[in-house]
Amino acid sequence: MLTAKVKASAHAAPRANARLWGEDDAPAPAPGAGEAVTAATLAEAADDAEADAVVAVPPAVQEQARRAVNRLAIENFAALAQSLSQLFLDGTHSRHVVGRSVLQEMERLTAGDTAALEQGRTLPFAALLRGLQLLHGAQLGAELICFWCQRLHRYIVGRYLVRSAGPPRRVDETAASNMLLVLAQLYLLSGTDAVLMISLLEYLLALASLIYKPEGDRTAAADRALEEEVAMCAAACGLELLRACGAKLLKEVPARMEQALRRARARHTRYVAGGPGDGAGRPIKSIRLETLLEVMSTIAAGRLQDGKRSQQEGETSIVAVQQGLTRLLAGELEGGAKAKRGGAPNYHHYLRMVQSSNQLAGLQFCAVLRASKPPRWYALDVLLDWTENTNRNRYTAAAALDGEDADPAAPTAAARADDASTEEESDDDDDGTDAYALRQAEIKRMRLEEGALAGQHLVSESKKEIFRLVTHAGDDMECFSMLLYRDPGFQRFHETAQVLLQCARQEARYNPFYGHVLQRFVSASAKASAAAASSVCGKVLQFAIWDCFKAIKLEPELDVVGAINLARLLCYLFEEQTFFLGVLRGLDLDASLYGGKTGRGASTGVYNKNINLFTRLLLLRMFLELSPARLTAFFFGGDGFQLNEKQSARSEGASASASHDAHAYKKMLALFIEHHFLDEAQAKKWLPAFYDVLAFETPFDDVSFRNNNNKSGILPAAPTAEERLKLFLKRVRVAHKALKQGIH
Repeated sequence: MLTAKVKASAHAAPRANARLWGEDDAPAPAPGAGEAVTAATLAEAADDAEADAVVAVPPAVQEQARRAVNRLAIENFAALAQSLSQLFLDGTHSRHVVGRSVLQEMERLTAGDTAALEQGRTLPFAALLRGLQLLHGAQLGAELICFWCQRLHRYIVGRYLVRSAGPPRRVDETAASNMLLVLAQLYLLSGTDAVLMISLLEYLLALASLIYKPEGDRTAAADRALEEEVAMCAAACGLELLRACGAKLLKEVPARMEQALRRARARHTRYVAGGPGDGAGRPIKSIRLETLLEVMSTIAAGRLQDGKRSQQEGETSIVAVQQGLTRLLAGELEGGAKAKRGGAPNYHHYLRMVQSSNQLAGLQFCAVLRASKPPRWYALDVLLDWTENTNRNRYTAAAALDGEDADPAAPTAAARADDASTEEESDDDDDGTDAYALRQAEIKRMRLEEGALAGQHLVSESKKEIFRLVTHAGDDMECFSMLLYRDPGFQRFHETAQVLLQCARQEARYNPFYGHVLQRFVSASAKASAAAASSVCGKVLQFAIWDCFKAIKLEPELDVVGAINLARLLCYLFEEQTFFLGVLRGLDLDASLYGGKTGRGASTGVYNKNINLFTRLLLLRMFLELSPARLTAFFFGGDGFQLNEKQSARSEGASASASHDAHAYKKMLALFIEHHFLDEAQAKKWLPAFYDVLAFETPFDDVSFRNNNNKSGILPAAPTAEERLKLFLKRVRVAHKALKQGIH
């Protein structure tokens, strides 16, 4: 058990617990909270969590919450969330009291003398919490998660780290596993982010390492049994966490999860054979811990089915819950205020809110357990400012004790020595001012990075990591190398393609950097490993491009700059023969042939107008940029009636079906070109407004030709603008003839 000496000397605790972690095994500070997950920080967080007193709940509120939770199911969680909200919407009771009453009743069902629950039994609890989060915002959502994490912590550690008056609290592995399962499913429903969950996994692995403590660090047999009990409970909870949400963690934070498990396996191997600091090791007494680590490593390696108890485990209705939450936000439930106002809700908008709006973004588990937090502690920048001010006050107090001038802008000698002990006895103790300045610069950089990430609206940690690599790269070759090193097997290339396409669209001016990086992934001139996977990357990139087409259709109003950037990127890929005419099948040409009217005369709405304009911009850029040989091969290709894709061995039936579909598609594309390019009345409505913009850096760039008199050598020898316009119209007619008649 941690002694009072460790509690009194919290800053010397990382070195005092060196044998617990190993000399070279202490975790590095994780981004967000700015502190390492050590035994000392766990102890401090435990005391802070215990300091949180139980809120007195009125009996009437407790009775209504109990009735609601007892009737909770997948089918009615949305209605119950709405009914519970009425308890504080009238102003009679506060949100804090109602939220605590609901959580106490949920704790009674999940942790009160019950057996281990399956994932399908705990999903309604997570769905109810997620519904309350979405209805009432970040403050209530953060309080719900904070209270649940504190109660979970008490069941894991029992009386080991938490010291308070009253009867002894036992370590309850079943209750902790059930409550942890609710938190994991809340993460699957986007109720929190991956940083909280991966820091929780590091917390559990740190507690599991208590079983490796040498005999000399234990004072009594009771303490030894309690430590082993806490270690076993933490390891079992870690496995339950990975079984519930390991697939999502593996997708969002694979490197950090592998690092945590690698450290746990290293501690296990070192203390079985004998630690370097002890000189004499002892074997692990519990085979169960070794088995749990093996199963967790199996899940982290991607073999998710091998880590489950049965094949049916984990088959929960996450999609059904998300649909229910979407209907809840859209006001479709009976008695909803939005349903009374009428109007058709935008389901896509509410579904994006359900899948992306989470609480406690970027915060660590130990930071959530603290009782002393600023008013808006759930915001990362507020917590960073509060931590900075707390450290500055600590520096000032240390200076007063040392008899020095209390300068809050610079740390004192005692504070510098204290920081050096937490940094594993750094040699530059006398350089505190520089260390403080570096830390300030690091905090500023983190804020700028978080702001840039927030502007991108990236919902997964994996995409955020890709964005950081892209922004830190010096050129396209360096970016390709870093992304290839991150994912050498191209298993997560779809996320890379999505991030690069999104960044390309958001540039204020077209940047060829993103197209060059994508081209390197699918180019046949890459390394042998990349060349073998080039066709796979090409297919994945094609689906990512089609997702961009769908996103354009869903935009309330088309972003013309983003559409032009995407059109220029696609033209570059067409010129490099990465894609052919088949990639345009993702465009809804049937619904946008005549400016929002289909062939049957039905209106298609604003989204089809967006895709109509984007198709015109893309075709215009293709006619202006592609070389004559590439343009001919793009629209003619083969016998003139097949989509210009890379040929592969197909059956005769499949070839006949593909030929029929290609003929119909090329007919629609020919009608589109005829209506918007060859019809002079229609072309005058839009072509003059976009011609000069899309002709930039092409052979038809009249503005550049007039400005530099063709001294740059980019433009061909076309003496007049009229001749260049005739050449452009010739290209349009040849492409239209190729699509309509083929080669004869």
